[in-house]
Parts: sequence; structure tokens; C-alpha cells
Amino acid sequence: LTDGFTLRLNPKVVVIRDNSLAGLGIGFDARLGGGFELVGEITPMLAGRNTRSTFDGSTRRRTPYAVGLRYRLPSGFAVDAAITNALGATTGFSLTPGLGGNAQGFLIGLSGKFAFGGSR
Repeated sequence: LTDGFTLRLNPKVVVIRDNSLAGLGIGFDARLGGGFELVGEITPMLAGRNTRSTFDGSTRRRTPYAVGLRYRLPSGFAVDAAITNALGATTGFSLTPGLGGNAQGFLIGLSGKFAFGGSR
């Protein structure tokens, strides 16, 4: 949107017999300076029940979210520290919050950009 702020839309779908999941991730990256960024995503669910009630075991639909801080290293790698209720970062796990849908966890991750091939 502006220099230093990026808005992302990330459709997510997992096909499962009797309970396919679909959500639309709405995320942002905001540069803070010194290599730091504020990052976050919320994924409103469009279809499916993605967790279970801790009271009666029934299936429920809950909204996964994450918010955190990213530090970009000069090498192109980045280190993330975040609070989230999602089980993981891959599509299936990112659509699934912890049991009951409200459990929060702390995430530390490392990511990078890789280029394969190239000219000689």
C-alpha cells in the first residue's frame, strides 16, 4: 500500500472428506526500521469446522490468527517471533487453531529466499 507497509491476501483450502476447510488469510508486514517488521495475519474461515470444543467435543469453526515481530538478516534470512493460535505455518495447520480454538502459543521461525539455477 505504501512504502514500508504490505497487505497480503492468502486464500487457503484443505480438502478433507466430510469437512473441507477454506479461509482467506488477510496479513500485513509493516517495516519498523533497523531490519525489524511488525507482521500479522487473521484468517476468517469461509467453510468447514476447524477445531473441537473442550467442553463437549463438538466440532467448531474458529478464526486462526498470528501477530509477531520479524528481524531481517542481511543474508536474506529472517527470524520471526509470534503469538498465534494456529498449529503451524503450512496451509492445513495454519487453518487449524489449537484445541478449543483459543489456545495461544509462541512461535519462533527462520525463513529465507533461495534462488536455484542462474546464468554462468
